[in-house]
Order: sequence, then C-alpha cells, then structure tokens
Amino acid sequence: MTSDTFVAPPAERAETRFGSGAIAMFVFLGISAVITIVASTEIADAVGFAAVLIGTMASGWLYLQRSRHLTGRERLGWSMIGAGLLIVAV
Repeated sequence: MTSDTFVAPPAERAETRFGSGAIAMFVFLGISAVITIVASTEIADAVGFAAVLIGTMASGWLYLQRSRHLTGRERLGWSMIGAGLLIVAV
C-alpha cells in the first residue's frame, strides 16, 4: 500500500459567495463592535458575551454543515470540531 491510499480526494473549489446568513453575521459583528466600543462597561460586557456566544454557535453549525460534503476521516474530524464548538456554546 502506498501513502496515497489514505489521502482524501481534494474538495471541489466553488466560487465563494456570501449568502444572507453570512451578511447577517457581518452586520451583527459590526453592530456588536460599535456597541462594545462606545457603550458603558456593563453594556459592552453583555454585548461582548452575546457576540462570542452567537459567533461560537454559528461557527459550530457551519462546521457541521460543511463537513457533510466531506468523506472519511475529514468528515469525522470536522464534525467533531463543529460539535465541540456547539457544546462549548451550551
């Protein structure tokens, strides 16, 4: 056996387009950053906590969704990372 038998095939490259979910996350990130900078300490702490929580949940969900297009060990690995991020958010 050669080492090539254990390498997953390269994923097809798709043109990157930002969907409505990604645009909504960018807007949320921008609003959170502005509030964190200009608001009082108590409000900035609350908004920062919510932004990190929502960001972690969104990234975990995205890892899980994108891993569905992979095969073998790559799918398992990325699925575990996504699940771990969702567990951390909880």
